Amino acid sequence: MVAVTWPGQFGQPFTMKVLSFIFFNPLTNAYLTNDTILSFNSNKRFLSMVLELLYFLSVFIPLLLPFFIWSQMNQDIDVGQQVTNDFTTSDLIIFIPTSLLHIGLFNKDFFSGQSVVHRLLGYQIINTKTLKPADRLRCMLRNITAPLWMIEGIVTLFSPNRRLGDIIAGTRIVDVDKSDPKLILKDIYYTKYNGLTVLTLVLPVLILWTLTALKEILW
Repeated sequence: MVAVTWPGQFGQPFTMKVLSFIFFNPLTNAYLTNDTILSFNSNKRFLSMVLELLYFLSVFIPLLLPFFIWSQMNQDIDVGQQVTNDFTTSDLIIFIPTSLLHIGLFNKDFFSGQSVVHRLLGYQIINTKTLKPADRLRCMLRNITAPLWMIEGIVTLFSPNRRLGDIIAGTRIVDVDKSDPKLILKDIYYTKYNGLTVLTLVLPVLILWTLTALKEILW
C-alpha cells in the first residue's frame, strides 16, 4: 500500500488528524486490518457491502452516542423559540450529528469514486457510459438506496457489479488496484470545494430537512 505523506515541515494538518482519528478508530481498524476477514474470497462484493455497513456503524455510533445520551438527559428543555410545535433542544442536538451521518452515508464514494472499504478491497465506481470514474453527483445518487441495504445485499448476490443504486445513477463497480484506505484523507484535503461540490455534499441533509418539515406540517 502507498504510504500517506503530507507536504511541508509540519506533516499532517490538524483537521486531517481529527478525521483520521474518526475514520480509522480502534473499531474500524479491528476489521480493516484483519487478514482473516479480508481473505474471504467467496463473494468479495458481498464482503464489501458487509464491511461498508460495519464501517459506517463503527464510525458513527461512537459519534452519535454522546449526543443521544445528552439529548435524553435534556429532552424536556425547549429551544428558546420553538421551530415547530414539538421541536426541542434534544431534537436539535440529535439533528446535527444525524445530518453528518446522512452526509457520510450518501457521499461515502464522493472522493474518486472510492469509499474507504473500496480502496481496501480494490473497487471503484465508474460511469457506465464513459467508463471513467463516476462524478460526485452520480456517486451520491447511487447511495440513495443505502437505507435499503438488506434488499441491496440480496441484489448484490446475483448482480455483483450493479445494485439498485447503480441502475438509478447509471454507474457500476469495477475492480482496480488496491490502495491504502487512508489516502482518502488526501483526497478530502486537496478537493476544491466549489458551490456544486458543497451542494452535492449537503443535498442529503437538505432532503432530510425537507422531509422533516413536511412531516411536521402534515402530521
